[in-house]
Amino acid sequence: MVAAEMVERRELTLTLHGLEEFNDEVDADVFARKLTSFLKGIRSSDKAVNGRRRHKLLLTDLRKNTATASVREQVYLPGSVPCSGLDYFEDAVQAVRDNRPSARLLSLPVVREIAALNNGSGHSFAFGELKSTSGNIIRLDEMLGKRARSLVLEIEAEKKGRDVRFVGVAYGSFEGRLEEVDLRGELWKGVLVLSAGGKQIVCTVSALEMPEIRLALKRRVLAYGRAHYGASSGLPERLEITSIQPVKSASNANLGRWRGAFDIPDSDPAEDWN
Repeated sequence: MVAAEMVERRELTLTLHGLEEFNDEVDADVFARKLTSFLKGIRSSDKAVNGRRRHKLLLTDLRKNTATASVREQVYLPGSVPCSGLDYFEDAVQAVRDNRPSARLLSLPVVREIAALNNGSGHSFAFGELKSTSGNIIRLDEMLGKRARSLVLEIEAEKKGRDVRFVGVAYGSFEGRLEEVDLRGELWKGVLVLSAGGKQIVCTVSALEMPEIRLALKRRVLAYGRAHYGASSGLPERLEITSIQPVKSASNANLGRWRGAFDIPDSDPAEDWN
């Protein structure tokens, strides 16, 4: 009984942040659609982890001025204490965002709702956040939406016996310009424009200190971190920057020490190449 009460007290909160051009406000229709995907995702998670739905969802908080809604579970079918659909859904969203191998084993209906929840991010709303009572915060944005949609196709292809492309995570360094940083919300976001080719990589910069960000902004930098690769491109879809270092301008480089290093010596007249 104590375990059941602990599960019921656990909450998951969805918050959407509006676009700057709309004074950071979220359209009511957009919030309604995302709240529907949020609830459907939790219901599908309940079914995935318990074989059938064992909980009903209770709305514990709804704040219109911040586009925020919180829900908790309540067991409505008798029997042994069921697993939490909230836990499954939170873990599923985190697994998709982190590009974990375990994400390929998730229930397809759950991944579809994760994709729907993030669809339109950056266009109909700025970004969202999923917060749990444990303190975990997951950013909902276009990168997560893209990854979820790619995963839907991957799971569907695997179910049909088609070949799927490799995706994974790797640590690396990337040179470019940190063109912009969004400090709203708990997880800070940036855009790194690569020096080679000018392609853009979405990054998170929450691991950096504010002085580091100020020093690197609009400058050529070498960014180190955890790169998440998807199936659609050879470039990472997201880079979690853990450290960043400004790159000195070529005009400041001391080329004096190379003077004469590449001089071609005069040929030896004794040698006959004919």
